[in-house]
Formats: sequence, structure tokens, C-alpha cells
Amino acid sequence: MELNNYQKQVMRDLSAYLECVNRGTNLFSAWREYWFSKDVAVGLGGVPSYNNSIERAPHVCMKVPTGGGKTFMACASVRRIFDALPTGKPQVVVWLVPSDSILTQTIRTLSNVDHPYRQRLDQDFAGRVGVYTKEMLLNGQNFSPDTVREMLTVCVMSYGSLRIDSRKKDVRKVYQENGNLFRFAEYFKDTDALLADTPDTALIQVLRHLEPVVIVDESHNAESKLSTEMLNNLNPSFVLDLTATPRKNSNIISYVDARELKKEHMVKLPVVVYNRTTRQSVIQDAIRLRGSIEQEAIAAEAVGGKYIRPIVLFQAQPRTGDNSDTFDKIKTMLAPPDREDFSPLRRGFSAPLRDLPARWRNVGLCGTPAHTSAAGVQSRTQRRHAPHGAAQAVCLPTGSIGSIFPMLGRSALSALRSE
Repeated sequence: MELNNYQKQVMRDLSAYLECVNRGTNLFSAWREYWFSKDVAVGLGGVPSYNNSIERAPHVCMKVPTGGGKTFMACASVRRIFDALPTGKPQVVVWLVPSDSILTQTIRTLSNVDHPYRQRLDQDFAGRVGVYTKEMLLNGQNFSPDTVREMLTVCVMSYGSLRIDSRKKDVRKVYQENGNLFRFAEYFKDTDALLADTPDTALIQVLRHLEPVVIVDESHNAESKLSTEMLNNLNPSFVLDLTATPRKNSNIISYVDARELKKEHMVKLPVVVYNRTTRQSVIQDAIRLRGSIEQEAIAAEAVGGKYIRPIVLFQAQPRTGDNSDTFDKIKTMLAPPDREDFSPLRRGFSAPLRDLPARWRNVGLCGTPAHTSAAGVQSRTQRRHAPHGAAQAVCLPTGSIGSIFPMLGRSALSALRSE
């Protein structure tokens, strides 16, 4: 599996930034040099100034749309990053993921020697690659000062497994004395790098001493103060964020437009993207677009075509402040409490569509993250989980009201009123 054109450009951007870091006197000057080389200003009228949230380590982000191959690009980035770091440094990667499901998937793909992700790592490190779970690290399973010196060590862990304030017993083990790792303590030369009030043989101390490269998958989920503290506790030499929806304070070095994915045939369904400047215009245009698609669907059905139901998905923000457009706020805006005819949905969001007024059937509310509007067709998987004739509401923890997906499909993922 080879990098496609836009992925190669992202790799060139990363290499250019690393060169600026090695030439610059500090991270701020490196950031300015990198963007000036692209004729882009830093600060007012240009990209944001560098956000130095991680002490002494470059911390940058690749903004790549969902489905753009972020994980493969991360694998291709590892060699470039280590080549830019001091010679002789242990080649250790801490690969952080936001959930148990992604943790399982990442461990499986990186451990499978037949998978393109692992093949890329094997290609760049001459097949000397070890992939470890947190449990393997705690048990010292093929994890020692000798193996770390001889191979690329990839430690795949979840954000939660490194929370220093966690009450979970298995999480606290990362910060507790561990006889399986006592050999590492013999190699600790820089005692200033050790975490205070933590045993020398704790796994967190071992990782800090190794100064790993940290890859943060879905990094928009790791921007809280606790997450920043977690990253600093690892004492990283470099932090690479991967996300389709970076936070405002992200140090983005490379942007990939969704149209680039289409050029490379990475997107299998037609995608139509619109930019709007206000929330109200987003909502109005999305509902108007759904209405126009519905008229086309009705006309097609009248001449013998299959029944197609357009839907709109409004994406809510997480409950991070009083001004957040949360699920409850948007639901109230779309369905005022004084509307008695909305009661079927209020009884648990599982009313049969035939019992709902037509204007409710085609607008959904969800919290998944995205920053564009798109038109597409529901997959067979979506139809299996949302049977024809059923209305289901979806509420997840992250996202944006400014992101709306008008989609076509035989069954609505969720139902609220459309006006």
C-alpha cells in the first residue's frame, strides 16, 4: 500500500516542519519559519500562533477528513520523526486512542503483519517492530531495555489508561511500583525527568525516561486540562495529533480538503459540501435542501422508482459551557415544549414513522463530530440498525451545530420536526 498524492503532501509538510524545528532556536520561531516558507502569516490575518501546551516538545496536528487514511499516514510519519530526532534515541511510540473499541482495532491492525499499517512500519524499520498493550508493558512481556534498544516499540493505550486521577485499580497500576520493570530503573540517568512522588519502577516512569513519540488518534477528544497533563506526564519528544475536527488551539501543519479524497477515489459516495457563516443559515439551508431532495424523490416514486426518504442530521456540541449548543437546546429549538403533537417523540424517540406528522420524519439530531455538510446515501448497515418505519434518536457526546449531513436512505436514523 503506497501513499497517494495528498498523503505524500502531508508527509512533505511534516518533513518541512521537522527541518524548521531542527534549525530554529525554539518552537515559536520554527512555527513562524514553517508558515513563512508557505507565504502564510502567523497571527493576525494568518494561521494562529503556536500553542505551546506541551513542555519542550513539538506538538502538531494533521487535519485530514474522515476516511482519508490518517492511521496509515501516522505509520508513515514515524520514520520521518525519528530521523529528525537525536541519533541513538530509543525508538518508542505511545499510540493513544479515545475508546476501547478503537484500542482493540488499533492493536489488531498494528499487530497483523499482513495489514498495510504494520507492513509500512516493517518496511521503515526493517521488520524490527514490537506492538504492546498496556497489560504487556505492565507484565514486562518482551519489554526490556534490550528490546527497546533493538527495535521500534509501539505502545498502544487509551487516554483513560494514563489518567493520573483515575479511581480505577487497573489504571493506577501505571503509576505504581512494578517489579517487572526494575531493569529500566537501572538505566535512569536523568532523575529530573522522573515524576515526583512516583516509584522509579512504575510504568509511567519508564515511559517518561524513554521520551516517546506520542501519536494521539482522534485528538479532538484530548484537549482538556487533564488530557494535556496526561501528555506532559509522558515527557514526550514529539506529539502528533490526528483528527478530522481539530480544536481551535491545535497547531495544524497540514490541511487536507475533502475534495482531495474524492480525487483519489477515497470517497465512494457523492459528497456535496457547503460553507455557511451563521447557525441560522446552516439550519435553514439544510432543511431547504432536504425539501428539494424530497420533491425529487416524490417525482421519482411517481414514475415507478424506489421510495427514498431524505433526512437531515444536526450535530450538537458537547456540554462544555453555558453557550454550547447541546442536544437538549437544539431539540427544544426544533421541537418547542408547547407543541403537544410532538409527544410521540418525547416518549422515548421510538415512535413508528406512520404515527408522526411528515414534517418530523426527516430531521435527526446527533453529537458526532464533523465540520461540513454532505449529501449521500445510507449504507446497508445503517438500514439494518434503523428498520423501515422506525424513528430513532441519536445523541453522542461531541460535535457541532454547524455541521449537518443531509442524507438519503430508506429509513431515518432519527426523527424530529423539520420546521
